[in-house]
Amino acid sequence: MKTMAVRVGVLNNFNCTQTEYKALDQFAKAMPWAEFFVNSNAATKNLENAKNHPYKVVVTANPMIVPDRHLAQRLLALGKNLAFARLKWVPGNIEIAQLLDWLAHCRIPTVITAMRFNSGATLAMFADRKDYAKITNDGRKGMGWFKIAGKAKTDMLRKADALAAKGAEVSICDRLGMGCPACGNCTRLTLGHPAPVEQLNLSASGFCKNHCPDCFARSAVNRHGGKILFDKVYANTKMRGHIHDERSG
Repeated sequence: MKTMAVRVGVLNNFNCTQTEYKALDQFAKAMPWAEFFVNSNAATKNLENAKNHPYKVVVTANPMIVPDRHLAQRLLALGKNLAFARLKWVPGNIEIAQLLDWLAHCRIPTVITAMRFNSGATLAMFADRKDYAKITNDGRKGMGWFKIAGKAKTDMLRKADALAAKGAEVSICDRLGMGCPACGNCTRLTLGHPAPVEQLNLSASGFCKNHCPDCFARSAVNRHGGKILFDKVYANTKMRGHIHDERSG
C-alpha cells in the first residue's frame, strides 16, 4: 500500500508533455511507496495526454475564474485518470455555481477552493468587497490578502453540503483551516485513504506560462524572489499543517 502522496506541479503547471512524464517516471521508480499525481488546468494544451499515463490528474476547471464550458468539458475525456476537479469559488458568481452543478451531474469529484485575492482591485473585478475580509500574517511581509468571509463563506459551505447530501462527491479544500493533515481530500481522492502529502515541481515543466488572476502559486513564487525549488520532493507549510496565525482587518 502506498504510504504517501506527491502532488506534482504545485508551484508551476504540469503541462502533460512526454518530457515531463519521462522525468516523473524516474521519481516514481525511485519512490515506489509514493503515489504521484499531477496538477494541471483545463486550458493545458496537452491535457488529454494524461489519459495515456498511470498518474491521476487534478484539473482546475475554471483557471481564469470565469467558467468556460468548452474548457470544462475537456475533463470528460480523462476518464478514470481524473482524480478530481478543482473549482475556484467566488461568491455571487452564478456561472461558477452552475459549473459546480454540472460537475456534480457528471459525477466528477470536485474540491472547491475559495478564491483569495491579492488586491482589492482584482477582487473588485470578480466579487463584492463585503464578502471578503482582509487577512494579514504577523511578521510576514507581503502576506496580506482578501479571503472569503461571513455569509458568503457560509453560503459556499451550504452549497457544497447540499450537493454532497444528494450523493455528489463535493468537498472544500482545507475546510477547517488547519492544513493538509486535517483535510485529506487530495490523498482520499488519489490514494483512497489518508496519508501525508508532499510536492514536486519538475524543472521539465519550467515556470508556469499561464496568467490566472491572483494565482496563489505564482504569488508564492514571487515571495521567494521568483525562484522554484525544482526536482525535489518536499512538504510546504500547509502540507505540514503549520498554518500561520491570521488576523483580519
